[in-house]
Amino acid sequence: PSIATDGSGGFVVAWSFDSGPPSQARDVAYRLFAADGTARSDATIASPSRTGNQDGAAVAMRADGSFAIAYVVGAGGDQLVLRRFAPDGTPVPNPLNEESVFTAPAGSTISDVSIAATTPGHFAVAFGYGSIGSGAVGLRIVDAVTGMRSGVVLVDEDVARTATEPSVAALPGGGVVVAWQAFGGGGTVGTDVRAREFDASGNADGPSQRINRHTPGDQRNPSVTAAAGGTIRVTWDGES
Repeated sequence: PSIATDGSGGFVVAWSFDSGPPSQARDVAYRLFAADGTARSDATIASPSRTGNQDGAAVAMRADGSFAIAYVVGAGGDQLVLRRFAPDGTPVPNPLNEESVFTAPAGSTISDVSIAATTPGHFAVAFGYGSIGSGAVGLRIVDAVTGMRSGVVLVDEDVARTATEPSVAALPGGGVVVAWQAFGGGGTVGTDVRAREFDASGNADGPSQRINRHTPGDQRNPSVTAAAGGTIRVTWDGES
């Protein structure tokens, strides 16, 4: 499941589930709640007109209560789409609105989707994709009203590294920070956690930085947050 809050404490939960017979597929659903935990809506399918698997749901919410859900579709898990909703849960601008964020190259699948609502009214979607033994992390900025704002940006400037498990958070001023798990490049043994900042248009603000000081063993599953003053915090699982 994925959860996001608005400016008054209300929140939305999105999740993927097995829909059961007759389709035996996976669907994505969401439900709105007030700040006290009272449900404001029923559980609702995010894209009722779509058939086949829908998985890997990630949700972000703006201060006004509008929100967006990013999820993976396609028989091979090779398409990432985003759907935007009004504060009352109504799809924007119509029931068929499902925007394509990324289509993976042949033989690749998409995983580890993360999304954040940024201050200018955009959504930032980070995602991992690749095949066995390889992987990259992409970032795309989506305008909350008009749709795609940037092209797909590779977050790791070193293509010799394998990048997976992204987490994205909004920064003051409209930028975002992405953290991810990285393997290889520069003779590193095991995996590291790296992070990199981007502006509101998806342009990188300098090179990535290794976050973990402890280098032996694997450092993985990062989660990044950013405070109102711009302080960035990253947590992850590590081996001692």
